[in-house]
Amino acid sequence: MCSSSPKVQNTFSVDNPKVQDSFTAECPEFRPSIEEFKNFSKYIESVEEKALPFGIMKIIPPAGWKPREAPYDEADNIQISAPVRQDATGRAGRYSLMMVQQKPMSVLQFKRHALRPENQPPFAWRPAAAATPRGTACEAREGDEAEGSAGCAGDGGMDPDCTLLEKRYWQGFVGRAAMYGSDNHSPTLFDEGAGAWNLGRLDSILRRRIRKVMPGVTSPYLYLGMWRSTFGWHVEDMDLYSINFLHYGAPKVWYAVSEADGPRLERLAAGLYPELALHCDQFLRHKSTMVHPSHLARAGIRVTRVVHRPGEFVITLPYAYHSGFNCGLNCAEAVNFATPRWVPLGHRARLCWCFPDVVRIKMSIFEEGDVGGG
Repeated sequence: MCSSSPKVQNTFSVDNPKVQDSFTAECPEFRPSIEEFKNFSKYIESVEEKALPFGIMKIIPPAGWKPREAPYDEADNIQISAPVRQDATGRAGRYSLMMVQQKPMSVLQFKRHALRPENQPPFAWRPAAAATPRGTACEAREGDEAEGSAGCAGDGGMDPDCTLLEKRYWQGFVGRAAMYGSDNHSPTLFDEGAGAWNLGRLDSILRRRIRKVMPGVTSPYLYLGMWRSTFGWHVEDMDLYSINFLHYGAPKVWYAVSEADGPRLERLAAGLYPELALHCDQFLRHKSTMVHPSHLARAGIRVTRVVHRPGEFVITLPYAYHSGFNCGLNCAEAVNFATPRWVPLGHRARLCWCFPDVVRIKMSIFEEGDVGGG
């Protein structure tokens, strides 16, 4: 069992082979056929059992599918209402993030900031594709490697460049502050022609039962990332599913644990951050703590690592803790959803009351009649 007060080992180093070998699971990857891709809820329910031990899965759309036809730079005037500067503190694979809100800026202004030489990754890798997404969205897995994949292998694994970037990310965690344009409520970047996987109108029991717009929950958020921008360990509001599509740019690296390992991770985190746990027993929902997976592995928690590339969907399952970082300038879109399997988990979900805009869902609406997936 995990100790109630785990110690951070001073021998932590990303060069340590034991630290590098912290991942004991490969992310399940699914490639639906064109026919399967027509029904979102039905497809998710058909594959999620295989993903339960991991808490996360990747969906690669069928060849030829496009999220949009227009060039992405046509969306450069979208406003990022509350970008944050992430100031990091900590050591030995255990870090805290202070989110300092910045002035609103456009997507174009964010790009210019992210592309400054001092904000670039520590080595060069196909910047043209990642930095200048002028063409239409790349077709999913048709022909060459997806635009903006920045040298990462196309087989779902980590090539040497990705591995080196991950190593540099952890080595320089408390270095120069990164900017993150997260949780931005703006129009979807999907076209109507994107079909059932258009995150702007994703069909699930959540959207069918909740009539009002809940930004980020029933309507998507846009995320503008740059090198080293981070999303700390957390679960979704009400322990919902999440679906994230990477429109363009550099990859995201995700870490995830299964629903079964959630309580163990919470105990570990409470021992690593006792002051935060004293003030809020749901402090992980603040998304402001980042723990290296090696600490989780030593506590017997299996961690899955995912390299998320443009044109791919990543889905996290209910009450599955996840975290990660961006490998460079990118743009993603995400929203929550639910299936009938989530309903009992939603009843048990715990809330954090530290912020006035806490998401609450009246669970009785899912007990009225059929909540089938469709």
